[in-house]
Amino acid sequence: MKARLLCLAAAAACLSVAVCAGPVTVSANSAQTHWQGVDASGAVVQGGDCPVEVGHETLTFDLDEFPSNYYERAEDFLAYGGSVSAEYTFYNPADYAVSVALAFPFGLLPSYGYMYSEEEELLYSQLPSRFGVTVNGEAVSCTVRHTYHPEYMQFSVEDDLPRLRDGLDGDGLFLPGTEVKLYTFEAYGVDDKSYPSACAAFDISPEGPCGVVCGDVRGASFEDGKYRISMFADSGDTFGIYMIGAHARPQLTFYRDGGCGNGTEIEGSARLLSETSLSFEEFALAQWSEDSGISRTDHYNAYADKLASSLVNDEVAVCNERALRPGELMRWYEYELDFAPGETLVNRVEAPIYPEIDMGYTPALYTYTYLLSPASTWKSFGSLDVIINTPFYVIGGEGFTETENGYAKSFDGLPEGELVFSLASSPEVEGPSPFGGLGYFLAMFGVPILIALFVITGVVIVAALLLYRSENRKK
Repeated sequence: MKARLLCLAAAAACLSVAVCAGPVTVSANSAQTHWQGVDASGAVVQGGDCPVEVGHETLTFDLDEFPSNYYERAEDFLAYGGSVSAEYTFYNPADYAVSVALAFPFGLLPSYGYMYSEEEELLYSQLPSRFGVTVNGEAVSCTVRHTYHPEYMQFSVEDDLPRLRDGLDGDGLFLPGTEVKLYTFEAYGVDDKSYPSACAAFDISPEGPCGVVCGDVRGASFEDGKYRISMFADSGDTFGIYMIGAHARPQLTFYRDGGCGNGTEIEGSARLLSETSLSFEEFALAQWSEDSGISRTDHYNAYADKLASSLVNDEVAVCNERALRPGELMRWYEYELDFAPGETLVNRVEAPIYPEIDMGYTPALYTYTYLLSPASTWKSFGSLDVIINTPFYVIGGEGFTETENGYAKSFDGLPEGELVFSLASSPEVEGPSPFGGLGYFLAMFGVPILIALFVITGVVIVAALLLYRSENRKK
């Protein structure tokens, strides 16, 4: 009897980076989602507990250096070697063979890794090759997958796993055959001198879900059953509006600076230059390239998910970007494990790790977060060892013991919460002002503000005295 088991070894750590870096993610523990098999009679069965157990896990952090808080070139960022490896001892207690499909997320690019150039594609094509997956010490074939993940949001098993799927699946409105119309307009007759930040807007009264994509989108509002989409527009500006789903051609009205409400209209017109039609599949893949290192399917689904995340009232998607940015793509290793009845396999996954950097401390504090909670979805989880190989000092790491190469900590079973520890180049760090941002503000601007207040107060007092003397002389 042979069963086909589908599990997703899923997890990630989400680091909210203070002062100089936005959230970044790294790989983390595994999470079972579902499995399906075939019983002795050949019938397909679903549900029940996944038979594979986690007997032991060893987390090894190799942190010989700290990342910079800014990289100008991709090659410098690629040279950073901080990594984490998760080594699982999996056991199949069943009396039948099991084939396991796994997907392991290894994160987004950290904000201090952004080059804001074409070099970002270099990062996505080269970085995965430095790491990988092994089983019993032998490298196994794995595929790098990509899904959409909103920037500055934490990784969530419930939200991120469904985005990893095969086939062009746009979830409802954003299906391959959905019609997309591109309207190209030219604005004219706008008083740019009086209204340098004038905008054009149009209303939508949808009978069903639809989407609007325009590079100059200023905002969207909903009132009295209508959606008003606005964009910046000066005389001579040419702009395109993509309308996803069936609805009428936009009728543009111009508004003064800061206004898009009734009563703030100004003179202005929009000339329709062209009107073209294409499918959503053509629209979503227009920015895709085979050289990007992202599969056609993943690019399509990621862009569809990006639009779906911008829905207003679950009805109108409003987006100002035609393309996916590398910083909003979650990367995954996808691979398979085959278990014989009663077999034990040692699976090791290595991935880069990027800390939260807080420059408000002296010296700077580097905080690493590793999600442990997703592993609670497995049928059984044994012991956990955490090893930190580093020349630096653990700050506030309760329960860690010093070793020859760094620090270590062990758990009997899966601990509650997540694994969080901080490193610094000195065993003692001085924290930021207890007033946080207010303290920083006062330190930087408090003295000048006080001086200005004294000067203003002095001027007011002198003016009051002169006025008082003048009035007395008149009397």
